[in-house]
Amino acid sequence: MIFVFSSIVIDLCRDYLHKNYSKITLAGHSLGEYCALYFAESLNFEEMLEVVKCRGDSMSIVSDPNKYVMYAILKKEDLKIDETLFGDGVYIANLNSDRQVVICGFKDTVNKFKEQNPIGKFIPLNVSAPFHSDLMKDSAKIFSEKIKNNLFKKINIDLISNHKLINYKNISEKDYSNQLSLQIHSPVMWSDTIKTILNDEINTFIEIGPKKTLLNFLPKDFQGEKYSFL
Repeated sequence: MIFVFSSIVIDLCRDYLHKNYSKITLAGHSLGEYCALYFAESLNFEEMLEVVKCRGDSMSIVSDPNKYVMYAILKKEDLKIDETLFGDGVYIANLNSDRQVVICGFKDTVNKFKEQNPIGKFIPLNVSAPFHSDLMKDSAKIFSEKIKNNLFKKINIDLISNHKLINYKNISEKDYSNQLSLQIHSPVMWSDTIKTILNDEINTFIEIGPKKTLLNFLPKDFQGEKYSFL
């Protein structure tokens, strides 16, 4: 389980990072946003684990691999894609980088779009629901109801959300649950998240997770920027 793995690493390195870096900005991709909130100590482990479980249970009502599909699109070199190209049942789920977007929707509709728009390499994802799209709104409502009594603590560290790049530090802790609900049916704006962090003069990136996936987007997207990986 990604959250459990990440929480162990967070517990091991949180104090060290606070002692050795004068400024820290957090962000997490999809479920990673919950890990970031755990790093910021908005909830303790047991509380956040329960919220993560509620998220999974709520999203499972839409799960149907025979009905929905998601593709990562590795765009053709130098091809600019107008986001208005998508629609009519084809949803942008992740804006991961200048070269990769993830789309989802009903299987027949998305596969028809794939055939009609040879805009790059379409890689099917091994998932069973149209995550981060309007098709998840019912799940988001259920999730919101499940966690309405959770008492998030106000954080004092910058944390950029997937949904519209809102900084949790700048909103009321009473709005955290709503922000997480919106994230369920909204695109993950990952590329813009990284731009926001770089613009804030953060230049050292540390990825916490079972794989080094997200940092792979940086070298090609942000050539000329000064940053390092740990």
